Amino acid sequence: WSAESFVVSQASFKTTMVTDVGATSLNATTALAGIAGLKVTDAVTGKPASGKTYTIPTNEDKAAASAAFFKALEGVDVIVDEVYAPDPTTYNFESFLGTYGLTNSSDLKFVKNKMVLRIDRTMGEAMKSLDWYESRIAKPEWAIEGLARVVHEDTSKRAKYFRNVAKDETVDQVLKAAGCTKALPVCDALIDPVPIKTLGEVKVGGTEVAGADARRVVPLVALAVAALCATVA
Repeated sequence: WSAESFVVSQASFKTTMVTDVGATSLNATTALAGIAGLKVTDAVTGKPASGKTYTIPTNEDKAAASAAFFKALEGVDVIVDEVYAPDPTTYNFESFLGTYGLTNSSDLKFVKNKMVLRIDRTMGEAMKSLDWYESRIAKPEWAIEGLARVVHEDTSKRAKYFRNVAKDETVDQVLKAAGCTKALPVCDALIDPVPIKTLGEVKVGGTEVAGADARRVVPLVALAVAALCATVA
């Protein structure tokens, strides 16, 4: 385990998703400037185009680090909390507050307005593994639609990956072995592989969308979004 720290993750794919749902990513370079011990690294080592990761160590004073960190985030409307939870089904708003050293009486906008998101809505049953990381086939259009649903509170959009723990949304999409009804070549030598559709042919909200347009599915709105994760020793 690495030392305890507070992290703002601005990998390029995350900031692109934020833009594609009509929101605005936090300007972390400006917001976090001046915080003691701030470390800025490439999201993928040696790949500047991958985005940036901003890490603030606690230096054995978590309360002080938390105060400085969240002072810098006081203008943020929505938080995406990516901290690891061994059992996502038990992680709730109180878990979030405790992890980051906050209380539910905080004046932070995302606490007062209850906009704290997680990426663990969709989970495998056996190992409690997140479909966000382990899905066999990437579905970026599902991720965009799922994020748009919770950011804009638009229930007409697909619920996928994201849930708002501050509004008591739960892990309500548990993938089970019984749900797999198609035989795969790896299991049966008599089964032929089937081509996998890519972004050239996807559907968003039931409507077929060309690959180049598949990401832009919601109107613009002025929201600042930050993705966080806390590294616990």
